[in-house]
Amino acid sequence: MPLPPDCFDAVAAARDPSRGSLVTPWPMPRNMGGQASVPTFAEWRSFVLELIPRRTIPEIVLRKFERAQKLHVLAWLDFDLIKAGELVGMTALELARTDRYAHAEKQRRRKLVARKAETKDREISKGEKSWAERDLLKHMVESDGLTEEQVPMNMRCGSPSQVIDRLTGEAKPSLSDLRNDSAHGAPFVGFPQSGLLELVRDLIDYAYRDWPSVVEMAVIARLTRSRVRSRRISRNVRERHTQPAFAGSAAASGSARPSYEQSASSTAGAIRARLNAICRSMAIGRSDSVKRQ
Repeated sequence: MPLPPDCFDAVAAARDPSRGSLVTPWPMPRNMGGQASVPTFAEWRSFVLELIPRRTIPEIVLRKFERAQKLHVLAWLDFDLIKAGELVGMTALELARTDRYAHAEKQRRRKLVARKAETKDREISKGEKSWAERDLLKHMVESDGLTEEQVPMNMRCGSPSQVIDRLTGEAKPSLSDLRNDSAHGAPFVGFPQSGLLELVRDLIDYAYRDWPSVVEMAVIARLTRSRVRSRRISRNVRERHTQPAFAGSAAASGSARPSYEQSASSTAGAIRARLNAICRSMAIGRSDSVKRQ
């Protein structure tokens, strides 16, 4: 959910003008160690909101990424919020990687474990059977064909920009290391990572570059039809249950049909009256038997 316009006005007015421009590390053309200096809140907001994913992606992933954008926008007030925005951005990327690559990585692991079990006379360790998030980053490079030329941030900044080693773990800190340090409270992680939100956006775009596929579209259409059918059935059942027994006489007399709560209350009242009558008859029966004795 995007921030309301009046919130933008409040954020713009809340920052002390004497603090000057907001300065954050961000990769620039031919300068990976560059900085972005933004003098006004309107320019900072436009700068952050332009990082929206360019491709069609699942709504749940988009919502998480938009949450990261919100925190980056609010960093105009408190720069520490940019670290929270980076963590939320990496969780959006983690969700996208799991959605797109986890199944393929599981299949690859199963085949690898099966081959090792045949060739090695030892028990397969738990680590060899399971996968971690760093494996999904490697999967993007080694199995899904991601190259430096396919990362838009590299094309924007020029030849010094390289990110593949950050995904495979050959360069430190890797993207997996950054995620773990942010999530688990590393004591020396306080400075923002240059261009991290832009890189996250580019990787999410790449993961969903061919989504939805023909098979996924068929599955989505089937689920949609099933959902519509179940809603229609539940609506019919609800309407059937909300019709009172005297609906015909009520319609003939021109009176309004009672609501579900009214009909349920009248039904409960009738049941209570019937139970009271049974209890009274049982009490009368017991008193008669006592008198006969």
